[in-house]
Amino acid sequence: MVQRVFGPIPLIVGVTGHRDLPGDVLPLEAAVRHVLSELKLRHASSRIVLLSSLAEGADRLVARIALELQISLVVPLPLEQPDYESDFATPESLAEFRSLLERADASFVVPPPLAKPSDRDDRGARSHAYANCGAYIVRKSVELIALWDGVSEPRRGTAEVVSFQLDGIPEPYADAHSQVDLSFSGPVRHVFTPRGADVSSASWETPRTVTIYPQAIAGKEAARAFSKATFDIDRFNADVAGGDGAAGVRDLAAAAANRYRARTARALGTIFVMVFLSVVGFNAYASVPSRPLWLLFAYLGCVAAAFATYYASLRGDWQNRYQDYRALAEVLRVSHYWRIAGIRDSAADRFVENHRADVDWLPFAIRSVTEPLDDRRAPAPDGGAGGLRHVYDDWLERQFRYFAEFAGRRDRYRSVLSTRIVTAALALSIVLTVAMRAFSAVQPAGDLDRVALLVATLLALVAALVSSYAEKRGWTEHVRRYELMATLFGRARDRVGALLDRAQSDPAAAERIRDTLRELGGEAIRESAAWLNLHRSRPINVPTA
Repeated sequence: MVQRVFGPIPLIVGVTGHRDLPGDVLPLEAAVRHVLSELKLRHASSRIVLLSSLAEGADRLVARIALELQISLVVPLPLEQPDYESDFATPESLAEFRSLLERADASFVVPPPLAKPSDRDDRGARSHAYANCGAYIVRKSVELIALWDGVSEPRRGTAEVVSFQLDGIPEPYADAHSQVDLSFSGPVRHVFTPRGADVSSASWETPRTVTIYPQAIAGKEAARAFSKATFDIDRFNADVAGGDGAAGVRDLAAAAANRYRARTARALGTIFVMVFLSVVGFNAYASVPSRPLWLLFAYLGCVAAAFATYYASLRGDWQNRYQDYRALAEVLRVSHYWRIAGIRDSAADRFVENHRADVDWLPFAIRSVTEPLDDRRAPAPDGGAGGLRHVYDDWLERQFRYFAEFAGRRDRYRSVLSTRIVTAALALSIVLTVAMRAFSAVQPAGDLDRVALLVATLLALVAALVSSYAEKRGWTEHVRRYELMATLFGRARDRVGALLDRAQSDPAAAERIRDTLRELGGEAIRESAAWLNLHRSRPINVPTA
C-alpha cells in the first residue's frame, strides 16, 4: 500500500453536540461517516484533524468514526483531566473517555479566556470553561460538525458553540474584532439529532444533514466562497506535500511561488507577443493588395496561440497561486522572527486586518501554521538577548541589505526601459504620421504611404502593449515597495542596534526592541497584503489591441 503524503497545512474540523443522544445511534453514525468520508475525498492532499473534547454523546461518537476513518484526533480539554473526569457519572463512561484519549494524537487543557469571567461561583466558572473550550475549537476549525436538534438555547451548550461558528466568537473568549472577521466563521454541518436516550430510531427519520453558512454571506455565494477556501488549502498542500513547521512551510511556499511566478511571466509574455504578431499579420494582410492567405492564417494562428496560453494560465490559476504563496511566505517570515523574539502577536490577525476579503484561505492557513493546536507544547521561543541578536542579524540586517542593494534593481531597470520604449514608439509614430500627411499633400498616396501608415500603427501598438505589460507586472509599484521596505528595515535596524547591548541586562530595553519588531512586522504584513490586493486586481488577460 502506497503511503499517502500530506501537505503541511491540516484541515481542522471541530465537533459539538448533545450529550444525551438517542438510544439507537446507528443512523447518526452513518450520517457522520458520510460527512467525514466526503471531507477526506474532497481534500485528498490534506491531513484531516478532528478537534473533540470527548464529552459524552456527540463528541465521542464523531471521534470514534474519525478514528475508524484514520482521521487524526486532537483533544482540547476545558478543565484539567481529573476535574473534567468528574463529569462522567459511570465507570463505563470514564473508561470510554480514557480509551479514546489514549488513541488521540494530542490532548491539552485550553488556555483561559482573555478576560476573567464575571461569575465567581464554581458552577459559573465551569460553564465559562466549557464555553471557552468551544470558542477555542471554533477558532481553530474551518468547519464544525454539530449533532444538534436545532433548538436555540442562547449562551448554553451546543447552540452557543454553533453561534460562535456562524456569528463570530464574542468577548471574553476572543478579541472584539473576531465577530466581524470571517476567518473566525465557517460552515456548520448540521446533523439533525433529537435529544434524549429514550428516542428510538422508529420515532425519528434518518438524520438530515444540511450545511449552514454565516449570514454575512448569503446563499450560493457562501457555499462557493468556503468551498474555494478549503480547495485552495488542499491545492497548496498538493503543491508542497511533505513540509512541516512554520519555517519549513515558509520555504516551501516561497519555492512554489517562484515556480508559478515563472509560469505567469512566461504566459504573460507569450500572450503579448502573440497579440503583437497577430496585429502585424492582420495589418500586413490588409495592406498587401494580393491578400496572401498565409498572412491571414498567420494572424488567426497568433490569435489562437494568445487565447490558448491565456486559458492554460486560467485553468492552472498560475497567477493567483504565485501571489497567494508569496504572501503566505512573507507573513510566515514575520511570524517566525516574532516568535524567536518572544512576540506572541497573531500574524493571521494582522494579515486579516489589512486583507479584508470576504472569505480567503490564507488566514486559515496562516493561523493553522503559526498557532499550533497546543501552543504550550511547541518549543519555547528564546525571547532573550540571544534571540534578539539573532533576529537583528538574520532578519533586520539581511532584509535591509536585500531591499537596499538588490531588490528592485531588475524591476527598476525594466520600469525605466519600458517607459523609454513607450515614449520612443509614440514619438516615432507621431513623426511618421505627420510626415506622411505632409508628403501626401504634394504627391498622391502610394505603396510608401501604406507602409508608413502600417509602421506608425505598429509603433503605437508597441507603445500600448509595452505600457500594458509593465502595468500587469507592476514594476513601478514594486520599486516603490522595495524602497519603502528598505526605509522601514533601515530605521528598525538602527533603532534595535542601539539597544542590543543594553538588552542583556535591561528588560526595558529588550521590551523596546520587541515593540520595534512588532511594529516592523505589522508593516511588513500590511505591505504583503497591499501587494496581494494590487496584483489580484490585475489578472492576466488577452489585450484588446
